Amino acid sequence: GGKVAMALALQSPERVERLVVLDMAPVTYETGEGSPWAENVRIIGDLLAIDLQRISSKRDADAALARGVSDPGLRAFLLTNLVRRSGGQGFAWRVNLRAIADSLGELARWEVGGEVYGGNTLFVAGGGARGGGP
Repeated sequence: GGKVAMALALQSPERVERLVVLDMAPVTYETGEGSPWAENVRIIGDLLAIDLQRISSKRDADAALARGVSDPGLRAFLLTNLVRRSGGQGFAWRVNLRAIADSLGELARWEVGGEVYGGNTLFVAGGGARGGGP
């Protein structure tokens, strides 16, 4: 979302009154092994590895995710995207994890030209943010 918002602001500034960007910078991220972006790729893989047919609670999902993600706060944040299916039978991802996984290489790139957005802008970078920041 952040890169899309930045690109829109640069390419069609008349459509953007204000811009707020969280934990994302207008740069191409390094995707090699050991990079923060590679860590994002690994985490998405860990989420996809959770067998949604075998879990009966978010606690089960947390235990499965803990094998690859040691930080309980990060696991809790990631699992906010896990929701009960309508009717209460089983779980599903709120977001299309497969599409995200398939697009991570593209999402790491920034190919927008050298324009400057002159509108009100706020960049927010969390401490220890994964994947980069301004």
